[in-house]
Amino acid sequence: MKKIIFATASIIGSFFLATPVQAVSQRHLEQLRTTNKCVNCDLVRADLVSTNLSGADLSGANLTSANLFGANLRDADLRRASLGSASLSGASLGGAFLSGAFLKDAFLRGSNLQGANLTSANLTGANLSRATLVDAVMNRANFSGAYLFDANLKNGNLQEANFSSAYLEGADFNGANLQKGNFKNADLRNSDFSEADLRGANLGGANLGGANLFNANLCDATMPDGSKSRQGCQ
Repeated sequence: MKKIIFATASIIGSFFLATPVQAVSQRHLEQLRTTNKCVNCDLVRADLVSTNLSGADLSGANLTSANLFGANLRDADLRRASLGSASLSGASLGGAFLSGAFLKDAFLRGSNLQGANLTSANLTGANLSRATLVDAVMNRANFSGAYLFDANLKNGNLQEANFSSAYLEGADFNGANLQKGNFKNADLRNSDFSEADLRGANLGGANLGGANLFNANLCDATMPDGSKSRQGCQ
């Protein structure tokens, strides 16, 4: 019996050793560098640190675990791109198109996403601490479990965005449109919701300690204790 188990383990071990780890396609990488366009390309684990990709067309590209630290992706087309676990810390993504993009567990600390379009993007578990998302369009984006400490989301359009269980201490939502947003069990301590539109939002179980709700419209919003707010209702 021990011989059979050992033999089986050896076969399984050999299989995993023989299975190559997916890596970047050098052909696709060269295509991107020469044309600034690589639609649906395989760029898994690509090293693109500080690369100038302004206006690049990377729609549908697979950039899983890619290193884009400090990269210039202003106005780039990243619609439906896969950026799971990618490093985008300090990257410039102002005006970028990221609708439908997959950014689960991506690292975007200190990145600039001002005016970017993140409609229906998946950012679950992503780190966006101190990121700039001023004027960004984030309707129906999923930030569940994401880390947005001190993030700037002023005047953002976040209708039906999901921030359930997200860490948002010190986040700035001044003037943001958060209608029907989901903040269930989120940490919102010391966050700024002044002048924000929170009509119909779900704040059930959220921690609002020290939060600024001055002139916020909370009509029909579900408060942390489960009650319905009438603040701002006509």
